[in-house]
Amino acid sequence: HEGGQAMADGKTVYLTDDFVPGIFYKFVSDVADDYTEGQLYAYKQGANGVGGTWIEIERDLDSLINARDVAVRKGATMFSRLEWVVADKSGSKLWITETGNDASNFNAGLAMGGTLPTWAARLDTMYGLPADNVLADRYGRVLEFNLNNNTMYSFLEGGNSTDGKTHFTNPDGLAYGKIKGKEYLIINEDLNGSTFGRMPYAAGGAFFICEIFVLDLDIKNPTVDDLHRLAIGPYGSETTGGVLTKNGDTYFVNVQHPSSSNPFPFNNSTTVAIRGFGNFVAALVEKDEEITQAITDLNSKYENIEDAPLAMFPNPATRFVSFNKATDVEVYNTAGQLLISDFNTTRIDISTLSAGVYYVRTASGENMQLIVE
Repeated sequence: HEGGQAMADGKTVYLTDDFVPGIFYKFVSDVADDYTEGQLYAYKQGANGVGGTWIEIERDLDSLINARDVAVRKGATMFSRLEWVVADKSGSKLWITETGNDASNFNAGLAMGGTLPTWAARLDTMYGLPADNVLADRYGRVLEFNLNNNTMYSFLEGGNSTDGKTHFTNPDGLAYGKIKGKEYLIINEDLNGSTFGRMPYAAGGAFFICEIFVLDLDIKNPTVDDLHRLAIGPYGSETTGGVLTKNGDTYFVNVQHPSSSNPFPFNNSTTVAIRGFGNFVAALVEKDEEITQAITDLNSKYENIEDAPLAMFPNPATRFVSFNKATDVEVYNTAGQLLISDFNTTRIDISTLSAGVYYVRTASGENMQLIVE
């Protein structure tokens, strides 16, 4: 077992498995706040990635010694090295890091009765020999698990950003924080290799450089382009064990096994406190508050909000565009191609659009130019 997330009921623990094939487990203790005895389950993803079931693992010696083999024989879903798992504030969602592997061979597990997650089909046709069940999962991903319906899907795929500067690969340590109503994931890398663009931008040398990224969870369908780099570790090190303080100001992280040939003090393992994370969050919240205030100021000039002219904030924009009243909206590029459409909305997500000029058309016939940065 690699990581675990104990839930608020004092009985349930979700466990990861850093192996190929790796299993996602749930343990439920017989007595609250006493984890010495209980029932172990293995996860099986539902058909086409919808829903899923928990397979009961027998409480016998075979399960104690060979829990993974028992789970695979019962049809559990097999993963490519599961690392950390964290829960959101409400306890309705989990995020799990699947770090990947250069060549994850699932043939033996499939022969035993195990199953593969939905995203494995894509990986099995992208690299190497097609459909051989040996996955070149070089970058890994962050998974999201819905505790209400047991649905698991690939939330954030690893890889390289469109500008070639952000190289997100082999996620390992994971932390969650909710600050001023906004949710964030902090994702640590532990590189499996330096080839195929897994090293940071402009990095050199023979040792790995692992990065720490921050993701704003307001972003729907996030990509590598949405990550903000918070820090990097010294040559050869792994950064892990991250914990964010309750006020969101400081992120504590462990630096493990850096290269002994690094200059002092970067040749020793240590625990680092990174201050100022709260300032990063405050800047985003402040921007949202500015938009809210601008909309309030405009609409307050009219007794009936329907009499107010439709306005769009901010412009230029990077992630979201807000409107001062609900409207149907379409976004086109300069070639006239429809890219985004939404109905009766006051906000649209433009994080998937590349930088450039676009045109926003509403149901009432307004046409506005939008600049995306």
